[in-house]
Amino acid sequence: MCAQFKGPPTRRQGRLQKVLTGAPLDIVGVDVLFGLPATPDGKKYILVLTDYFTKGACAFALPDAEASTWGARQTKWHTCKLEEAASGTEGGPLLCTICRT
Repeated sequence: MCAQFKGPPTRRQGRLQKVLTGAPLDIVGVDVLFGLPATPDGKKYILVLTDYFTKGACAFALPDAEASTWGARQTKWHTCKLEEAASGTEGGPLLCTICRT
């Protein structure tokens, strides 16, 4: 009933724009998935980190939503990405090993 009288929206949506970065780890996206069933070892959250420059992403299963837990994983991931950038092995087996731990 409301849509009949209200009409279409008058405000236009903005256009999507490219996200420009100059180097790895310039901009890092952080997403958290929650509300999932717990794994047998009690992990209920998934932390997803994405480097906008390389477009590489990594997901970690976490037991709690504490900032210290997230920070420890994010620091480990950043260290790995910096080592990859220095050695020229972006996205190689080193990152896969870090993501599994």
